[in-house]
Amino acid sequence: MARGITENGVHQAADALVAAGERPTVERIRAHLGTGSPNTVTRWLETWWNGLGARLGHQRTSLALPDAPEEVVALASRWWELALSVAGDKAHADLAGDRQALLAERQALADQHAVQRDQLQLALAAADRAAQAGALADQRAIDLQRLCEQLRDQVTDLTVQRDRASERIARLESDALIHAQRADERDIEQGQERTRHSEHLRSVEDRAHAEIDRTRQEMRSLKKQLDASQLERQKLVDAQRVREEALRAAVADAQREAAVAQAQAKALTATRGSRVSKSPAIPSTRKTTPTKVKARDAKARPQRSRTPS
Repeated sequence: MARGITENGVHQAADALVAAGERPTVERIRAHLGTGSPNTVTRWLETWWNGLGARLGHQRTSLALPDAPEEVVALASRWWELALSVAGDKAHADLAGDRQALLAERQALADQHAVQRDQLQLALAAADRAAQAGALADQRAIDLQRLCEQLRDQVTDLTVQRDRASERIARLESDALIHAQRADERDIEQGQERTRHSEHLRSVEDRAHAEIDRTRQEMRSLKKQLDASQLERQKLVDAQRVREEALRAAVADAQREAAVAQAQAKALTATRGSRVSKSPAIPSTRKTTPTKVKARDAKARPQRSRTPS
């Protein structure tokens, strides 16, 4: 019951409305008193209607005309009783209409609270999905970073192999030059053995050139591999940059959705709290609500478990 509202106060307000020529209703009594919940005013107004007949009967006895003929008194009494009956029936009908309107308002408020609870559940589910999307984006970024590190290691290995091949070619060219110089010296010093030394030189040069050709082939192959690796690395770096930008955008969107969902949840909670504090009729609705909420939560858990991460 609202503070300051009593049965006697409601009865006095109803009497004041009747004295002013107005029919007592819940809204008129609340306007007259300036406060009071519809449930409390309806209950005390009903007791006022129930006691109205006795009060009017007492008033009829006190207002009896002692000097009037008996027939006039009897006829006046029947008319008075008929008027009381009609007024009582109309009062009960009006009270039933007010009660029906109050029940409809209570049901509408309960439906609104149910919609708000559903919206809160949807907002919480959206926040969970946003958090899962952010975690997945972080994991993908870590995987891409690991792949780039592996590619860098491969490029380093190929670079080492290329450097070793270059050193090997340099040594072979140096050996070939030394052999040529020695052959020339032997040609000058030992002209008679020039043919043998020339053949030996050609043999050495052939082997050297063959080794050089083979080494150059290996160099070209290694260079192609290195170029391909560098090109692939550049492509992966570009792809990673694009993915990271997309992931950052997805994380930002998920954070914004989570912030919006939290703000909506706080707003819904604040709205429900303020309405519950203003309307004492809500506790009866809240007693039946947890069962519906548990039923919806039981249905929502399998759906969240089936949601892809």
